Amino acid sequence: MRHWASESPRVKARARTIGVDIPTQQAVAERAVTSPFRPSAQSGNPMRLIPMPCKQNRVFAAFFAPWLGGTNPAGLSFDLVVLLQQGSPYAFRFEPGSQYSTTAHGYDHVQLNKSLGVRHVSLDGASSQLPTTYPAFPIRSNTPVSRFLAMAVAMHGYPSGVDDVLDRAFKGQPNKRKTYLNITKAMFTR
Repeated sequence: MRHWASESPRVKARARTIGVDIPTQQAVAERAVTSPFRPSAQSGNPMRLIPMPCKQNRVFAAFFAPWLGGTNPAGLSFDLVVLLQQGSPYAFRFEPGSQYSTTAHGYDHVQLNKSLGVRHVSLDGASSQLPTTYPAFPIRSNTPVSRFLAMAVAMHGYPSGVDDVLDRAFKGQPNKRKTYLNITKAMFTR
């Protein structure tokens, strides 16, 4: 939120064009994380995009949104929205494998999106030409934490990059930082 508060009016104006609420207050962002969007719920928390610090050359801004497709917290998924300086926004979903025995997506994976929250929230301006079922890229995760860390690595890199994210997230908490860095390292070891 500190990073987003210091963003230029130009970046914030461009981000508003995607049509999904971006919190400007820490408490609202925290509520979006602790009570994620539920596509099947009749009411409750709306989908909110949490700003991510982003230092990539061609990426104007990046956001994520947690969502829960069912009632099991282990099924927590994340949508990642990438806003380029020009052109359509891109979105990805980081989700757990399906538990149905007849599925082709029985593994944690990443797929392109043109809407958010399992097609319940429209992403204005997204390219209609994006394939949203295949390809589905497997990720080495099996928990919401490892899915979140896979998303962080996708945006910030590994080993350099995600370490900076963990430094900022766990400033003054070296044991927590080490725990999450070890989870990240385990995703890349055999």
